[in-house]
Amino acid sequence: SAVHTAQTHLSFTHCPSAVHTATMTLRQQIVAVEEECILRKTKYPRLVASGRMQQGEATEATCVMEAVLETLLLVEKQRNETKLFFQNEPESI
Repeated sequence: SAVHTAQTHLSFTHCPSAVHTATMTLRQQIVAVEEECILRKTKYPRLVASGRMQQGEATEATCVMEAVLETLLLVEKQRNETKLFFQNEPESI
């Protein structure tokens, strides 16, 4: 399956220490996932047409990445709403 277990992705040895995921902003992660979604939507149909990928695998992998994007966007929305709530809160007496 195109979707691997989370355990296979827990090692970030491919990331230089200066760009480790812990230092990336939420917005940077969203942009990267948006770009990955676009890449999958343009590249996977060609891979399926050439027989190098099964349609089900392409659909599943694309849907998973879109779900990741939806989750990140929800986190960003909730974070922004929380910031607004505390900015508008009256000062304590």
